Amino acid sequence: KLPAGHMRGMELHWDADRIVFAYAEQPRYYEETLVESDQGFNDKVHGASGPSHIYEIGTNGNRLRKITDHKFNSDIEPAYLPDGDIIFCSDRSNYGSQCSGNFKQNKKIVNFYRASLDGTGLRPLHNNKDFDRYPHVMENGLVVYTRWEYQERQRYQTHNFWTTLPYVT
Repeated sequence: KLPAGHMRGMELHWDADRIVFAYAEQPRYYEETLVESDQGFNDKVHGASGPSHIYEIGTNGNRLRKITDHKFNSDIEPAYLPDGDIIFCSDRSNYGSQCSGNFKQNKKIVNFYRASLDGTGLRPLHNNKDFDRYPHVMENGLVVYTRWEYQERQRYQTHNFWTTLPYVT
């Protein structure tokens, strides 16, 4: 039902009747070589892929709908919250990565946002200068995730799990 493109994260609903996922259109998907990075898929032709948006679909393939939509920013790695909203990563803060070194760097960092399933009430949960990634909701309502930080770490060192409440404080 969607044009050629790629997904970035998906989560099964608690009732196992629907799935929330991130998707980016990439019209020439089958013609281009993709390189997967820690922030998703980057094609060798800059700008050939549009931003990722959050969608939901029934496990039976029906009821496909777009939840988020931004012309320039990507929303990825969504998860359902117990209260019916979703949490996801987004580069809407428009912070650039502070990485430097012997490689090309043209990426924005992602922070957590939440929204209702109809896309309303969208708001940031974190305002971190580094990456907050891969949110998953535990049974007690806490969100477990990974955070990229630069305190006495090298680029490829394993990062610890963090937890947070999915509410604006």
